[in-house]
Amino acid sequence: MTTIERLTREHARVSRLSRVTLVLRVTGVAIAALTLGAVALGGARWLALPRALPFVAWFAVLAVGLAVWRHQRRRLVARRGQADVARDVERERGLRDGAARTLLEVAPLGGPFVARADALLGVRLGDGPLASKLRRATRTQVATSLAVLAVLAAAGALSTASHRDGWRALVHPASAWAGTLLPAITFDDPPAGLLRGDTAMLQVRAAGRTTLQVRQRFTGGGWRDTTLRLRAGVAALRVGPLDADLAVVASDGRATTDTLRVRLAERSFVGDVTVRARFPGYLGRAEELLSADAPLRVPQGT
Repeated sequence: MTTIERLTREHARVSRLSRVTLVLRVTGVAIAALTLGAVALGGARWLALPRALPFVAWFAVLAVGLAVWRHQRRRLVARRGQADVARDVERERGLRDGAARTLLEVAPLGGPFVARADALLGVRLGDGPLASKLRRATRTQVATSLAVLAVLAAAGALSTASHRDGWRALVHPASAWAGTLLPAITFDDPPAGLLRGDTAMLQVRAAGRTTLQVRQRFTGGGWRDTTLRLRAGVAALRVGPLDADLAVVASDGRATTDTLRVRLAERSFVGDVTVRARFPGYLGRAEELLSADAPLRVPQGT
């Protein structure tokens, strides 16, 4: 193998390792940026933040990745050209400045003089590696970048458990925008047979949310807003005392429920009812006013 071929092979090896380092570093930065984005969006914070933020996060990741790619490419690849590797060989092997580079420059000309210069330089270089220090430095870069990438990938994997909703918002930004990323918000069926003046408990289920905005409106009245906090995606809402049919709507800022209507059961009479009990004379009891809302138990003959 000629010295020119050895120099060309040395450059190819160093260039290949430099490109591997470049890919590892850009990948590590991208994973770190995505992890930070998932943490920032996690904990249901993506619901309170602007809708476009998952798209902005992806744009930021691409912008940072491109910037790192360009910067590291200049450092790792552009400075590892054939002439650069030849210069490193000269310095490491104590050759005259330009000895290897000049040979590469005149190599396309060919001829006996080029062959003679190739042979003389080959004798001085010997049979061992042309630039062992450069190889070690390049391999160290690859190993260091790979180790950092493994740490960042592990951190990202751990964050998928603690900030799962943030990762889902990043992976499905369109669904996060439309409010279809999480299960629908639902109300359990309201209790039946409610009368005027009663109080009821409504159960709302909203998996993946920590708070909800609930709006209530009695027939003929205005809307009243309430912030409801959930535990494990479930919360109870106390409504009443009821004096008219009630409309209830819940929203997480993206998705909104259908209107739940709590209807009152009308009594079979209009106005108040007074029940007066007149007991048999042998009991010696005076007349009493009894409640019309509870079951009545009176002695026979009353």
